[in-house]
Amino acid sequence: MTEPTSYKDWKSIDIGYGTEANREAHDMYMTVKRLELEDWLINYKGGPSGNSEMDKISDGLDNNNHSGFSFGQTVKLVKQVLIDGWYPKYKKIKA
Repeated sequence: MTEPTSYKDWKSIDIGYGTEANREAHDMYMTVKRLELEDWLINYKGGPSGNSEMDKISDGLDNNNHSGFSFGQTVKLVKQVLIDGWYPKYKKIKA
């Protein structure tokens, strides 16, 4: 499997709160893919709030339970996943 189909496919993800954030990572990853914003996010260098692409991502999430911090951390994670490729680095190893 080279792409996740569920949050259960991800290794343990912590975005800074010490709790599992696999659902949030999967939701954002799939939203970015669905919106075809992969190249934009890979090249994103940060910038002022109110960015229309970030708004599209935020509005496109199935469950936007993010604070500003968790949203930013998940964006950074998803950007890195897109750069590295999801498989094998972020895939859950099943015992």
